[in-house]
Amino acid sequence: MISGAEVLVDAAKNAEAGDRIYDERWRQQYEPARNGEFVAIDIQTGQAFPGKEAVDALEQACAANPGSFFHLIRVGSDAAYRGGFLLSKCL
Repeated sequence: MISGAEVLVDAAKNAEAGDRIYDERWRQQYEPARNGEFVAIDIQTGQAFPGKEAVDALEQACAANPGSFFHLIRVGSDAAYRGGFLLSKCL
């Protein structure tokens, strides 16, 4: 886990902590049965909050631990979301 002071310093460190907690504590419980769903990991307590949608997981997490910091994971995937863009005109 990570302390509150450390959380504010480094976003990459926060993501690493969330991934590590998920791998060590929760992966076997959630995969493959919940693939495609989301889990919000409280990086300060190590708790996991699953939900069918990202908002469901985050709402549970915030209700349980307001003021904490969470790392969002899509179960069975490398990233919670994939992003991209389309340029309609090059400048």
